[in-house]
Amino acid sequence: MQHIGDLDVAVSAVHGMAEQAHATLPPLCAAGRGWGYRTTVELHAAGGKLGYFAPGSRRAADVPQCCLHHVLIDAALAALREALGKGEAQFRNVTLRCAPATQAVLGIVELDDARGSVERLAERWIDACPRLQGVIQRAHSRMKVVCGRDHLIQELRGIRWHVSAGSFFQVNAEQTALLIERVVDLLQLSPGEQILDLFCGVGTFALPLAQAGAIVTGVEVYAPAIEDARRSTALNGLDGLEWHAGPAESVLARLAGPYDAAVLDPPRRGCAPAALTHLLRLKPERIVYVACHPGTLARDCKVLSEGGYMVERAEMIDLFPHTHHVESIVLLRRRVGR
Repeated sequence: MQHIGDLDVAVSAVHGMAEQAHATLPPLCAAGRGWGYRTTVELHAAGGKLGYFAPGSRRAADVPQCCLHHVLIDAALAALREALGKGEAQFRNVTLRCAPATQAVLGIVELDDARGSVERLAERWIDACPRLQGVIQRAHSRMKVVCGRDHLIQELRGIRWHVSAGSFFQVNAEQTALLIERVVDLLQLSPGEQILDLFCGVGTFALPLAQAGAIVTGVEVYAPAIEDARRSTALNGLDGLEWHAGPAESVLARLAGPYDAAVLDPPRRGCAPAALTHLLRLKPERIVYVACHPGTLARDCKVLSEGGYMVERAEMIDLFPHTHHVESIVLLRRRVGR
């Protein structure tokens, strides 16, 4: 019941913002493929089992395959089980990531014993799974390539992203393409406009905005993601992109603008108050806020509203079918005279 309540919060928050501002609220966007969409999974090993933790426990429930996993993920998981059946390496977590367009998979493992070795397991795993492009060992947030590559190339609608093992990319390729399309459309770009992209990650929105003719400044706290974004800029032969690594509030304090519009895509905790303060100082005409948490979205939109903005449009996209999570998108416009 709590899951249904969380979805209700998202619907109520977006409807509430739209109604209060007399904004346009279209029907909920289609969910796309309901099954086999998830391109990133994190599994746990405990008690000889490999899968997800059972609800409310640290006990792993064995999951040979899952109806939400992309087929590439389940194939890599089956190969891992085959490799483990022959081996000595023990680990506590494994993250599997795949790129549907390039049919490639990465495996990131964390060993029980930091001094252990995963080389032989990695070799057997890659032999059993031709789509597995690399195996990476993670220890204390550090990534070490055991064999193969350390990244995937994600591709959506003609744009390619270099995504390293530790960088974030949305887990539903089909719906991510729709999300990008909606953000670009809502901004109603004119060629040469200056766009500020906060929490830009690997350039999920920045690259399509640059391709559409904008001049984009991307800000991201996770430095390896900024390196990915720079590689992707070259990979796509794009110009007009500037990248900054650091907390949004710290980088914004150094930026003078002017900016015609801003895109915000923060983590679940939302924006730091100082980041919103600096954003209000820069006074972009339009803001598109993308959120995975309706509560922090409503909180931050309240701050922006008090700072001179009005919600003009609100909508949702279901990036996570068969879960209680949704992605919300809100377009805000600065009121005349503010």
